[in-house]
Amino acid sequence: MEVSCRGPLFVGIDIGGTNCRVALVDDSGHVLHRRKEALRDLSFDACLEQIGGLVTAVLQGQAKSCDDIAAIGVGCPGLCYAGKVSAAANLPGWRDVPLAQELQQRCGDRPTFLVNDADAALEAEVWTGDESIRDVEDIVLLTLGTGVGTGILSGGRLLQGSRGCIEGGHVIVHPGGRRCGCGQNGCVEAYASGRALGERYMEKMASTAQPTEKVSGEMVVKRARAGDQGALETLSEAVEALALLCIALARILDPQAFVLVGGVASAGDMLLEPLAT
Repeated sequence: MEVSCRGPLFVGIDIGGTNCRVALVDDSGHVLHRRKEALRDLSFDACLEQIGGLVTAVLQGQAKSCDDIAAIGVGCPGLCYAGKVSAAANLPGWRDVPLAQELQQRCGDRPTFLVNDADAALEAEVWTGDESIRDVEDIVLLTLGTGVGTGILSGGRLLQGSRGCIEGGHVIVHPGGRRCGCGQNGCVEAYASGRALGERYMEKMASTAQPTEKVSGEMVVKRARAGDQGALETLSEAVEALALLCIALARILDPQAFVLVGGVASAGDMLLEPLAT
């Protein structure tokens, strides 16, 4: 259904390690049309092709074209700076790829801006999220999806570092621990991401000779709610890793609030209550 809108229109692109979401929004942040697809091939060229198709589908859903949009905003995991993705643990092969430039060329040469996905999520929460944090100037946001990302607002300013290399998910909390996709051992992401939850749960089931199909982080959360001991232990490990990260960030940044988003955050009180204590 086409929605009438008099103000400028924008396309938002959220690239994850598993899915891609594209939305057409107005200048108040209202979503007019959206699409989501699982990424079929994580190579850079294949992702560009799929994302371009999603943008076209979203625009056509509102009888629009690239000529009708003012700009494009892209959130992507990994080290994002000056329009490029330097590296992304969950997007293998993405090394110094000019993501913003390539998407701009595919989308009618509309101005295209790239930021880390956690930074984009934080900006969105402050802009259109819960009213309780809209005027808060010191916030840490953690994205708990395929990976673990960190967005930081300090004194009302988004912190991105000198090269866009703020990656809380790759803070080491268990030296010599589980191998992370970034190549380090013991990162928060190796315990608290959706991918890690699924992998760790399957390892526990294998050690007890209880065969299980491949499971996602969301499935582990559901099984934990049902009292599955292996799932409860896996979730407890994730909580411990996140708690260590939050304690360190709290000591350094003294934020007014922590915000958790993403699939693993669906654990709700099972995650928040132990973190709060």
